[in-house]
Amino acid sequence: MAKRTKLKLFRWLLIRVSLWTVVVGLLVAAGAFFWIDRTIQDKFSHRLWDLPVHIYSAPFEIYPGMSISVETLVRRLHGLGYRQVASVARVGEFAVDNQSVELITRPFGFWDGPQPSSTVNIRLVSGKIGSVTERGSSSPIPILRLRPQLIGSLSQSQHQDRYLVELDEYPRLLLETLLVVEDRRFLKHHGVDLWAVARAGIANVLAGRIVQGGSTLTQQLIKNVYGRDDLTFTRKIQEAATAVVLELRLDKRQILQAYCSSSLIVRSRNSTSMKLHSLSA
Repeated sequence: MAKRTKLKLFRWLLIRVSLWTVVVGLLVAAGAFFWIDRTIQDKFSHRLWDLPVHIYSAPFEIYPGMSISVETLVRRLHGLGYRQVASVARVGEFAVDNQSVELITRPFGFWDGPQPSSTVNIRLVSGKIGSVTERGSSSPIPILRLRPQLIGSLSQSQHQDRYLVELDEYPRLLLETLLVVEDRRFLKHHGVDLWAVARAGIANVLAGRIVQGGSTLTQQLIKNVYGRDDLTFTRKIQEAATAVVLELRLDKRQILQAYCSSSLIVRSRNSTSMKLHSLSA
């Protein structure tokens, strides 16, 4: 009888301890979730949207009757970053043919609205602008404004000159290559890819050293944003937990946009092409 009573007491204590362990575990997990969620909101809202204020010079205005020589016009275009070519094909290029200059203007958001890129022909007569017309149209342009020179920029906290490139502006091949190289299962996992972790673990054990990493693109984004490079188990656990919470906050497109913004992908000043200088592993 006493033995049966002790067994019941043991079971009761075991159930109570188990329940309390579950409750405490859930409370710790909930606290960790809300703490990580808060840090993500603070860090990412600051990281992605705190863009510098750019200060520009007055725009270079070209209009019929303006006194200017071909040489001076060419010099001004060079000063604005335009590139002289034999025949224009890209934004930011211009070509000179005797007393005529053809150029493809850069888009810019002026105070009265955005001005899209256009191919323009400027004809000079006796040291003056004779006409300004758009290719394919005989209607004259009363005044042509070219994108002004960037004088400087003001940033509240990051001391960076950052330009946010939208995801649609990246070459499709670049994005596809990025996913193939960095995270093939990016569209399938939820921040942590257990299959990739297992595969990397087996490869590292067989090699006797670290030869593969199982981090997803989301985890790499976390490392880029927080700037931590220490190879510790604690950091990996924190990255994994943060990646899972981040996937609940942002969709895949936003995460890919953030990753591209935090990696060193640069557009050349005089070209529409992009060069990938480095990506975090």
